[in-house]
Amino acid sequence: MIKKILLFVALSLLGLSQLKADVYFTTASKSEIFDKPSSDGKVIGSLTPGYRLDVDMISNGFARFNYIGKTGYIAIKNIRKATPEEAPPPMAEINPPRTPVVSIAPVNRQKATLYLFFDEESGIKDIPISVDGSERFRLEGKKLSGKKNGRYTRSMRKVIAEGSGTMDVSVNITRDGTTYSAKIPLAITDGSTYYLKITTKNMDSRSRKKKKSVRLQKLSAKEGLKLLRNRKFTRNSDMEIYL
Repeated sequence: MIKKILLFVALSLLGLSQLKADVYFTTASKSEIFDKPSSDGKVIGSLTPGYRLDVDMISNGFARFNYIGKTGYIAIKNIRKATPEEAPPPMAEINPPRTPVVSIAPVNRQKATLYLFFDEESGIKDIPISVDGSERFRLEGKKLSGKKNGRYTRSMRKVIAEGSGTMDVSVNITRDGTTYSAKIPLAITDGSTYYLKITTKNMDSRSRKKKKSVRLQKLSAKEGLKLLRNRKFTRNSDMEIYL
């Protein structure tokens, strides 16, 4: 009987030690967050450098933490453990607070919804999208067959952006060693929704005489909803990003 009690106490203490969170900070210019401890998992968001993470487990090269109310995983190569000065031993170990504090992002942050559309069937497979100068995701079309072999479908993606102030959304397409860009500033306010359409000119042309260009256009809600109902678009998985 005594052995069973000791075993129960030992297992309980082991469980508590696994749940104890250690403080880490992101270091990479862009750290993708996955829904499982593998790079093959679904990307549910990303973080920029300097964010605090309360990591409760490390396994298979990934750290587990609370990401916007969900369980998220980040590659340990993209984080570093906090120094004692950055994360001193909390009084919570002696006198736990009534409300635990989880901090992975600055306060006073707001959310905006973006719908991005590439409204062309073209030879461009995917389009890099940057936010505030850093690439955060891509729009990817599916390869067409038959007479349209070598071309790709229209593509779109829904993105929830959390941050404060404004953000610069830009598209960059490289052809023949030259990068063509377009940028548009957007305000981040709770409940705001933006519809952005990307179009290009002469990108598939092999003639150097024809001027190539890319355009990023903000649409009205009516125009955006019309594109959302268009089944010709390949819908990429939804994403959440921190700014």
